[in-house]
Amino acid sequence: MLQSVLFFLLQLNAQSKREQILEASKTVVTTQYNTIYNSFNTLAQIVFKGYINKKEIVEAFAFKNREKLYELLKEDYAYLNSIDFEQIHFHTQKNHSFLRMHEPKRFGDDLSSVRYSVKYVNELKEPIAGLEMGRIVPGFRFVYPMFDDTKSHIGSVETSFSVKAFSKKIENVYDVHTHFLLHKSIFNEKIFATHKQNYSKSIESDDYILLNRNTTLTTNNEEVLLKNIFSQHLKKKLKIKLKEYKSFSMEIEILNKEVHKHKIVTFLPLQNIEKENIGYYVVYQNSNALFKLEKEFLTSLAILTLLNLLIVFLIYKSVMNKEMLKQLVKDKTKKLNTSNKKLKELNNSLETRIKKEVEKVKIQEHKLFEAEKMAQMGDMISNIAHQWRQPLNTISICASGVKLSYEMQLNSEEESCMYMDMILKNTQDMSRTIDVFRNFINQKEEYKEVAAQKILEDVITIMGESLKYNNIEIQNQIESCEPLILKTIPKDLTQVIVNMLTNAKDILKQRETKNPKVIIGLQKEKEHICISIEDNAGGIANEHISKIFDPYYTTKHKSVGTGLGLYISQKIVHESLKGKLLVENTSFGAKFTIELPFGF
Repeated sequence: MLQSVLFFLLQLNAQSKREQILEASKTVVTTQYNTIYNSFNTLAQIVFKGYINKKEIVEAFAFKNREKLYELLKEDYAYLNSIDFEQIHFHTQKNHSFLRMHEPKRFGDDLSSVRYSVKYVNELKEPIAGLEMGRIVPGFRFVYPMFDDTKSHIGSVETSFSVKAFSKKIENVYDVHTHFLLHKSIFNEKIFATHKQNYSKSIESDDYILLNRNTTLTTNNEEVLLKNIFSQHLKKKLKIKLKEYKSFSMEIEILNKEVHKHKIVTFLPLQNIEKENIGYYVVYQNSNALFKLEKEFLTSLAILTLLNLLIVFLIYKSVMNKEMLKQLVKDKTKKLNTSNKKLKELNNSLETRIKKEVEKVKIQEHKLFEAEKMAQMGDMISNIAHQWRQPLNTISICASGVKLSYEMQLNSEEESCMYMDMILKNTQDMSRTIDVFRNFINQKEEYKEVAAQKILEDVITIMGESLKYNNIEIQNQIESCEPLILKTIPKDLTQVIVNMLTNAKDILKQRETKNPKVIIGLQKEKEHICISIEDNAGGIANEHISKIFDPYYTTKHKSVGTGLGLYISQKIVHESLKGKLLVENTSFGAKFTIELPFGF
């Protein structure tokens, strides 16, 4: 009876740990998926703003000059295609294909009934992004409206990545194995019969079809192992879970003459750009934690069995001979001491293992932090693009003016000098902007004395044009005109303030606030300096404000935020800058305050 109770407790404890490991794995895989998606989204925005939405491209599209449009983008598209960028596709206002960079001779077909994203953008004149089914394969599409220089709508353009490119990226970065499962009904309805050879039967479920992947010797071996695991019993169990259409993780064990390993398979439900359920993204990864858990359970069970046998033996000997009991107790006590010693050693070993696992978690967290920083870097590059837009336009106008004057023989030395001065001034402004960005990137993470006003000036240089582009007013409310010197890490402090401004910009856009503005404050207190960022977006809901600095907690859509920005910012302020990051709601909106000591 005692052994049964102890066995039950051991099994219950192991099951609890297993569920914790699976839940943590689901959270990590979800974050990995969102991180890769956000990096693709950032790249798509950079391509649109840096390669497509340029004056000469817009003019060629507006005048429906297909040949010129193709020639202008041909070299850039060849480069983008070499880095897994799938296609650039222009559409008319009436949703007809105008130019496919990958198939320039194929145009004119009406996309209204097959491409929801194109119809949506041309009707609402706002961008849309997400997973969309094609007639051949699905892809991650980012569609933007196009306007001429009079702000008149002239059509739309699509930039996209293939699912295979997405899977290749996530597998290379995180060392996992993936499957893209498409529901059989979607497959039968959408995919051309001539392209169904791109798909095969899913090993996970008879209700889903697998998009064929690029194969290597390693991936082929992995597929063979996985195929042997999915028995009818496991498929039946999966069928129930898949109908719920929620994220979940489960354990599978591979056990044969050559291999014994534990894997965690995570199923992430997929929705298309119309928010319809279309399938699952499946991620397989090896799990040393589950393998160790099994070994620990078996070891504990063996020790438990041994102890129970010893107790039974002692009882038996006690009944048989009371005189022998004393000696027997001495002997067994000695053995029990030895067993206790082994248990102690085992506990010490477990403590060491736990420390190693904690270190692994810290490394994983560091990778997630780095991924978040890269996403923020993408935002900052976008800010630079905004910052350069006006000077580039001015330079283009001046150059055109000089050329026109020269062609019409109207140029004068005074007019030419005026245009050259304007070009020189704007190139100097662009140079100052890139110097600020380069100084931010190249700064070492070390403490030094710096004026708080200088850091705020650099931040406004980085973010100013992006805020203006979104019609957001910047109000400076600096209490003291004298330089406020503090000892800090300028790079980290700049990153935190940029993150605060980016969050303010996002919420102002999301809520479509009228007369949006951001108030930047600098105040000198007795023992510290306060830097505040306040918006007029209405504030943070009471149920969210207490959790706003928790990791992975976000009020944004999963395609926009990972929930790490404010968490990382708070860690930087508390641990690196030795200060405090506070949040409160004001009569206008949310106000974030950074309290920093003058020195420590």
